[in-house]
Amino acid sequence: MTVRPFDPLIDLDGLWTVELARRYLPIEGMPPTRYEADNGRLRMSPREGSATSWAATHLAFVLHEPALAAGHAVYLAMNVRTDINSWIEPELMILHEGVQQQHWIEGGQVLCPIEIRSSSSYNRDRIDKPAMCAQLGMPYYLYVEIRTDEAEVELLRLGSDGRYSTHVRAQSGELFETAEPFAMSFDPAELLESY
Repeated sequence: MTVRPFDPLIDLDGLWTVELARRYLPIEGMPPTRYEADNGRLRMSPREGSATSWAATHLAFVLHEPALAAGHAVYLAMNVRTDINSWIEPELMILHEGVQQQHWIEGGQVLCPIEIRSSSSYNRDRIDKPAMCAQLGMPYYLYVEIRTDEAEVELLRLGSDGRYSTHVRAQSGELFETAEPFAMSFDPAELLESY
């Protein structure tokens, strides 16, 4: 009888927890990937490419100073635990306050997750993740959508009904401006690749 070696992708399918993720992720030999889990099922997706990376980098730069002035902190992709066997990894997030040497973020620490919408995970980015974040009471949720020559930014605010609704939205050439969760003002076109 041949014994198959342990393979976390097969043997832990449907069983993933944060503790198992700490032990087995990242998976050796795999290309750089984003790991998320939903009810114990691991979801892996490749990094989206230069447009997403550029937008995330520049948005972090745009938000850093105003967030800091308001007592908040902006971080690039980190793991946010949504329950014992689920987590998400937004491209960026604004935390209520800064952390140090923390590998897993709890939902209550997040002021605003920021997702750069992806064609490979369109429904998850638009439906599943916002529902999880609303359930955890994250006050805001920010979307960025990058097209070839246009960017759109939409800030959602959590209402008393436990659902997100649009607070402010702007496209390239318009001013994205809001006073909450802190003062920010920029043209979404700044998030398009340029050099």
